Amino acid sequence: MSFADAWLGKFGSNEYDMVMAKDVDHVMKLDMADGTIVDVTGGDVYNLIFNSGQPWNISANGTIFKTDFQGIVPGLLERWYSERQVMQGKKKKAETDAEQTYWDKRQLVKKINLNSLYGAILNPGCRFFDHRIGQSTTLTGRAITKHMGAETNKLFTGKYDHTGDTIVYGDTDSVYFSAAPVMQDQELDMDSAIKLYDHVSDTVSDTFPQFLQDTFNVPLERGAVMIAGREVVGRAGLFLTKKRYGILCLDIEGYQPEGGKLKAMGLEIKRSDTPEFIQDFLEELLVDCLNGLGEQHVIDKIKEFKKYFKTLEPWGKGMPKRANNITMYTAKM
Repeated sequence: MSFADAWLGKFGSNEYDMVMAKDVDHVMKLDMADGTIVDVTGGDVYNLIFNSGQPWNISANGTIFKTDFQGIVPGLLERWYSERQVMQGKKKKAETDAEQTYWDKRQLVKKINLNSLYGAILNPGCRFFDHRIGQSTTLTGRAITKHMGAETNKLFTGKYDHTGDTIVYGDTDSVYFSAAPVMQDQELDMDSAIKLYDHVSDTVSDTFPQFLQDTFNVPLERGAVMIAGREVVGRAGLFLTKKRYGILCLDIEGYQPEGGKLKAMGLEIKRSDTPEFIQDFLEELLVDCLNGLGEQHVIDKIKEFKKYFKTLEPWGKGMPKRANNITMYTAKM
């Protein structure tokens, strides 16, 4: 199987799994900070982390960290995260579209900073480069997201299952869910849906500190930094494959755009190699689908667009692109 397939359904390294299972049948090598190596079992490490009273926790890849002081990187992340929250608050309070757009761009810069620091740690040129930290971040994040989905499904169905009936899609740090499977014939109006989904988000978020303590021995006060927030409420969505979906959003973090706003990820609508007028048509088509206008309407619209497309000059059907390796071909002439 491929490297990615090997991790399918796994949310921790084999060593971490043996620790949490309190395994005593297999010997592992525990690399200490001073360079020494100790033979231990999963049960030994579990007792060391969870029962010794030491200020230690363990990540989902088996790396052990100290918790009695804050490191440089966590402190920097905490500061940037706090600054982003302030900007998001100003975005919500914005009274004009221009002001709302301004604060949206500002908070996006902070989001990129937060994400980029994780990438930098996996760059050999970074002062804090360490594969163990990168893998700790990835696997621990996967475990938290799995819990988020399972806890969400549990609120609706009573079953702690991250692939349960109410779960539509899961990504790096998000879960998309719908109450429809358990609502039967009942329908929610917009205000009721927002209130329900906000409640679900807040309730799931409140479970993070205890989950982090039970799963990784993170102190409750440090686990409180992990917070989930409801991002969008959508009328309908089209989910194709991983990181390829579109949602017609009626509420985006409290902002309710008139007529809804399309959130698209990985679709041709967003691809830079798709001509702009094609992007606009595909977006219009997708919005029609999500508004439930029906198959025949979509087919008729495509036929009309094909007629229009044929009338265009050849240069108008595509877009300027650069040409690579021209000298390689001229040398062969």
